[in-house]
Amino acid sequence: MSDAQTIRLAAADWHDRRERDDWTKDDETTLQAWLAQSPAHKIAFLRVDAAWKRADRLTALKSAGRVRRFASLTQFWPMTVRIAAAAVVVTAVSFAAAPYFEKKPSVQSYSTTIGGRETLALADGTRIELNTDSAVRVDISPARRLVWLDRGEAFFQVRHDAQRPFVVMVGDRRITDIGTKFFVRRDDSRMKVAVIEGSVELASTNPQTAPKLLKPGDVAVATGNTVAISRKTERTLANALGWQRGVLVFDNVTLAEAAAEFNRYNREKIVIADPAAAQITVGATLPANDVPAFVRVAQKIFGLHVERQGDTIVISH
Repeated sequence: MSDAQTIRLAAADWHDRRERDDWTKDDETTLQAWLAQSPAHKIAFLRVDAAWKRADRLTALKSAGRVRRFASLTQFWPMTVRIAAAAVVVTAVSFAAAPYFEKKPSVQSYSTTIGGRETLALADGTRIELNTDSAVRVDISPARRLVWLDRGEAFFQVRHDAQRPFVVMVGDRRITDIGTKFFVRRDDSRMKVAVIEGSVELASTNPQTAPKLLKPGDVAVATGNTVAISRKTERTLANALGWQRGVLVFDNVTLAEAAAEFNRYNREKIVIADPAAAQITVGATLPANDVPAFVRVAQKIFGLHVERQGDTIVISH
């Protein structure tokens, strides 16, 4: 599916939700945020709105025949039937409006490039912020709300719905929202979830593993069949989300750890060539995409030798 089709379908979803009785001020705020993300969003939404208005005018015609009978019957139909019927009327009025009413796929995929970030405003009011080199699949429907984090890191600000729990799958781990803000990171061999507000339930697809309830400040790291839970301060968690502001915050971490984190955000890679240099500890806040700033710290603060080899920067004593 093309980006234009995805935007048109999202616009139709937003318009449908705004017509419902349970639309709230928070929903309107989230919609406006989605519209502000791109001129394409605004254009798609305005076109959908215009198509619906044309459909309303057609059903209001007083002339005898099928159109009048159609209009009198629609008031008794369920919302899902009226949506489908309206799509047919819109097609009759303007063939150009048809793409806005095509069936939405149950699962949509989103991803970011190395160094990229993206904010998703879902139709249920939930917001997802994707960090560098991350990928998710999203299934938001009347039956369920399910997200798969296939790689990378994402921050979730979930609109709670007791009838439709919000679930994030990371491999064989299941994270269920209980009204909260949290972030999840998936690496090759481990998964980390940290709770900022509210609480989440962390469970496994293995029925023999008991679920764990995580509350604000809890950080769970799952590797293999084990889960380790620790408590972190608000400052530590805020530092971990520095990428939302485009920075990386290092608080007494080794140079090797800092280099590995920098490498997540840049195609130019940093290699710490010897164990002694790797164990040097660093405390700094640096722009995530500013490799030269990292190099300057290594050279000027720690007096290390820097050598460039193509797209690789080798740091050593």
